[in-house]
Amino acid sequence: MGSPEHPLRFTRASFGKDRLRRRRGDLGGWRSLREDRHPELDLWSGDRGWQRGGLHPSARTLRPKALRERQDRRMSWAAHELESYFLQEHLKHRLKTKVSYLAILLGCLLPDLFTKLPVYGLHIGNMTLIKAAEPWKYHRGWPGVGPTHSLLFIVVVALLILAWKKNRAWAFGLLLGGWAHVLTDCFDSVGTMLFFPFTTQHYSTGMWAYASQAGRYGDASAYYSSFGGVWDFLWLCLALGGPKVFTRKFFREEIVPNDSAWAWLQNRFRMSETAMIALYRAYFVYGGCRIFGWFIWARLINPERGTQTLDWSWGGPNWVQKAPDFQTADTWAGFFGQTAIGLAGLSVTMWLIWRLIGRRLWARAH
Repeated sequence: MGSPEHPLRFTRASFGKDRLRRRRGDLGGWRSLREDRHPELDLWSGDRGWQRGGLHPSARTLRPKALRERQDRRMSWAAHELESYFLQEHLKHRLKTKVSYLAILLGCLLPDLFTKLPVYGLHIGNMTLIKAAEPWKYHRGWPGVGPTHSLLFIVVVALLILAWKKNRAWAFGLLLGGWAHVLTDCFDSVGTMLFFPFTTQHYSTGMWAYASQAGRYGDASAYYSSFGGVWDFLWLCLALGGPKVFTRKFFREEIVPNDSAWAWLQNRFRMSETAMIALYRAYFVYGGCRIFGWFIWARLINPERGTQTLDWSWGGPNWVQKAPDFQTADTWAGFFGQTAIGLAGLSVTMWLIWRLIGRRLWARAH
């Protein structure tokens, strides 16, 4: 597997075995590289020759028949930065297909990636260049960019990636990460339009107050003075609950074999294994520092902390100006009716997408 004296070098060749198996007709499922590993195709060996970019010498002469015989024996504020590690750790043994960590991370950030700037606004001095008049409506509602926080939007993006890159690990990772973001945002007081465009009904538990209308610092103070901060600490604990996900061994055996992007990063930017592991862990460090940094500011440094007190009541804090309720049903009958319409519309649409487009794209992908 390589040693500290001979660090691993990841090449695109090390991700080719699954493609070879599919071309030869073995569609018996996807397994990890370590489960598939053949002594004659040991791309993790310490042989210095293949580390310069080629296959292990014995791999060039291995016959397909011998390969087949071997096979026959065989992501709120910081929550979105931490979801990817939790998903990677707890889903890897439950899925029959590979999942890219980088794709999960991108999916966890996707709904806010190109939409968050007008929420707080862009200011230069006393000038405001971009600012939504009603941030809650712009960010989560319709008209607005609220559809980016819907389940179908994430499906469409994942489908486009599948058609473009023909990469199952990236398409599925984006789907998982994006859905995690959409569902976790249901816990604030505004919630998300899960079943858009079939209904504009918002789904929210109201656990803490949505307060982006108070500006970046006002939002931070409200969030970390309420159950929002508890929510972030919960995700931090969930990520830390699987410490092996941060180890070098996990990175080598689970993260790298599932995504050829790591080989591209190394070859394109000449990154060492240590640098790539640092990159892999970076968002966890960023998310953890963000939690503690904003909590310390909100509770110990904030000049308004005397009036902006800690409030762990449901839907708090009560001292913040809350976003009004909108696009919600007035009765439980209306709520369940809209939910039934949304579920039916989403289910039928996803079935049609799979039957007409999805399964063909999936079969062509690797």
